[in-house]
Amino acid sequence: MAFDLTYFDRKDKDQPISIPVPGSTGYTGLSINSGQSSANGIELTINATPVKTADFRWDLSVNIAKSDRQVDYLAEGITRRQLDYMSWYALIMVEEVGEEWGTFIGRKRKRTADGTLVLTTSGRPVWETEQNLGSVLPDYTGGINTSFKYKDWDLAIGIDWQAGGMFSSTSNMFSYYSGLHEDTVGLNAKILMYLHHHISTDTFLEITSIGYMIHHMSSLELLDWDIISQKTC
Repeated sequence: MAFDLTYFDRKDKDQPISIPVPGSTGYTGLSINSGQSSANGIELTINATPVKTADFRWDLSVNIAKSDRQVDYLAEGITRRQLDYMSWYALIMVEEVGEEWGTFIGRKRKRTADGTLVLTTSGRPVWETEQNLGSVLPDYTGGINTSFKYKDWDLAIGIDWQAGGMFSSTSNMFSYYSGLHEDTVGLNAKILMYLHHHISTDTFLEITSIGYMIHHMSSLELLDWDIISQKTC
């Protein structure tokens, strides 16, 4: 059995980044070597051979790692640079000085210190924009590699995993929107009950984005006119 423990703490300088330039130059952007970031982390690897005979051998390797990467500097006068944009969510991924690389910036529902949703006088949730929603980078990564050898036969298996880290899923968005996601199971019946008790029969209902809003509901009190538009027949 063997152990390998690695710790690193490094600074990367002169990383290539794209910056905007005045239109008078005839160009829309310029690539320069200016970015600086710092990273540190630790990784543990364990290698072992649990079984070894004349005809059979089993090797096993397991590793786990944790690392952090911070943005230290981009360019003169620039503290944030957009890396990606998800138009469905009005969500952007950025590298911003002083923050972890790959941070998602978007909106989220406002809550009090004890976690209670803040609502308007009409019962709608209050949204806060330009919110730090987390980084795409995982908190931990790891893997398992194992191999079996019997005479002239070999079999190798590799498994990688990660814990933490944010990602945006368009598939989930449309699943919630259409009410097909497993999280929305049972909520359609609650909404029909609400409509039955609160909407008159001479009103035509146009359900616009019910699936997406259902995902954020914790009780019927959160059902608001964001998901229902009324038209008088």
